[in-house]
Amino acid sequence: MFKINKDGTGLIPPFTVLDGMGDIAAKKIVEERENRPYVSVEDLQIRGKVSQALMDKMRGLGCFDELPESSQLSLDLFS
Repeated sequence: MFKINKDGTGLIPPFTVLDGMGDIAAKKIVEERENRPYVSVEDLQIRGKVSQALMDKMRGLGCFDELPESSQLSLDLFS
């Protein structure tokens, strides 16, 4: 099912429209997100058990634009 994005300017397609994303994988991503929000792209891949190929497709679609790549803190923040 498509949803309207937060600012009301577009649609968010379901994960299952991605080639290679099955119902089980999509449900796992949502289940983990409901347990605890994802803090990084790396966190989503690990907890959601998403393949690298699907991660690359999602990245190409801009799915991670507001999410940091890694859960690691950068030491640059403290200098």
